[in-house]
Amino acid sequence: MNPLPGVALLPACLTLGNLVCGLMATAAAAGVAPPFGDFPNAAAWLIVAAMILDGVDGAAARRLGVPTPFGVHLDSLADMISFGVAPAVLIVTTFGLLSILGWSTSIVYACGVALRLARFTSEPPAVEFCGMPCPAAALMIVGLALAGPFSGVRLFLAFIIPAALFSVMISRQAFPHPARLPRSGQHAAVAIAIVACVGLVYAYGFKVGMSRAILVAAGAYLVSPLLLRLLRR
Repeated sequence: MNPLPGVALLPACLTLGNLVCGLMATAAAAGVAPPFGDFPNAAAWLIVAAMILDGVDGAAARRLGVPTPFGVHLDSLADMISFGVAPAVLIVTTFGLLSILGWSTSIVYACGVALRLARFTSEPPAVEFCGMPCPAAALMIVGLALAGPFSGVRLFLAFIIPAALFSVMISRQAFPHPARLPRSGQHAAVAIAIVACVGLVYAYGFKVGMSRAILVAAGAYLVSPLLLRLLRR
């Protein structure tokens, strides 16, 4: 049975919502968005909102039975803005890297996202991701941005981490797809994430606790191929 025309447009509307959040995050990161008082924090949370919409649009398309090549390409275009351009601008402005080296770091990160998305749209769907997905990489940048100010070790990480993310995004390393994990694994991951988030917020307050929770989540996904390999043994 064919879905109703209006229902078939729902995933595309969610993807466009992802795009809008990415555009607003880019403007906020650059400090040119008047509605936002605290530009870096606003940009970080808008990227998180884009990430949520990016997860929901694909799930909606599969549930409604309307996944199409058009939707895949539209999703990649939106992802380039939300998880490529916006975090790249955030790297420069939030980390205080207004220099040739700082811009070079952000450019390397954005190029990694572009290469990752180009490969994603050109290769057939697989059970696992090939290379770290760009939303997870953007989540790492968001966690670093929320954890500022940056000096000493943190400033060093601000240079190193985007380059490391470039490497894992363009790699052929298999990363698990959360939606394709066994149901028990999904429930366990969600439960652990909620407990860790609540514990960190309780211990450090909302802003610092959430930034650490985001960094822990992104870091856990970064090493998830190794963890899954150990569990399978």
